[in-house]
Amino acid sequence: SSNRDDVWVAASVARITRLDEPDALIAALRTASPPVWQEIHGALLRCCPDAGDLGPSNADATREQVAAAADRWASWRAVEREKQEKAVFEARCKRASSLLRLARYFIDTKPDVAVFERRCKEIIRDFGDTPAAEEARRLLDSVNGSDSGN
Repeated sequence: SSNRDDVWVAASVARITRLDEPDALIAALRTASPPVWQEIHGALLRCCPDAGDLGPSNADATREQVAAAADRWASWRAVEREKQEKAVFEARCKRASSLLRLARYFIDTKPDVAVFERRCKEIIRDFGDTPAAEEARRLLDSVNGSDSGN
């Protein structure tokens, strides 16, 4: 019973303070007793307003209804996490492209191969999963290949 009280207090604090830990709240929802899941539900509504009310909103919900609500919250969270990851990747791609344009500047306008190589290696190291890193590898290979032929 003490553990249940601790969970209830934690859920209440999460709701009141708008704690942004939806994954922990969703996991707790799956095992919570009715007074606790009501607090968890309130905390989820406050920290995830874009989700809408995915339940359980009924104080008399059955264990199955609570589990179904937890599944809805988890599905929503997975979609949101995917959106966030996509946004982060897009920002990384944009940054890598900017750095690649700068690297090209050093080879096109100032023929400074050392700076160009350093910039390309930085892009490959820091943004290896982006299209700009692939392009930097290709450009680096072509510059290094043309140097070795001279």
